[in-house]
Amino acid sequence: MQQLEKQYDEFVTEFRKNLGKVDVSLGLQIMNLQRKFTDTTLKVELRICYRPGTDLEKKQLELDNYFACISTTYVKKQRGIPDCEDTLRVECLTDLDTVYKISKDPDVISIHGTASLGSY
Repeated sequence: MQQLEKQYDEFVTEFRKNLGKVDVSLGLQIMNLQRKFTDTTLKVELRICYRPGTDLEKKQLELDNYFACISTTYVKKQRGIPDCEDTLRVECLTDLDTVYKISKDPDVISIHGTASLGSY
């Protein structure tokens, strides 16, 4: 059992390095669903944490226009996410590659959320 735990820890460490600002649990959840349901677009609910002072209205427009996200709301002082004052809640029909692209925005601190097979 210790060997499995060691392999898992190594995998998570490597996965975290490759995902950057995307939460590992979210990344694993999306990847798992993508592999099981290859012909289905996933519903991903994201909590995107931005640097303080970021223009959230501008970020909302960018997400809506470039990544086809909807239902964006503003949240101040997000609970459970350290060092995050300005957060957008977003729903997208998307994949892990797109979530990773969203995370490349220099104003993004971190991305957390959930993925499901739900549709609009």
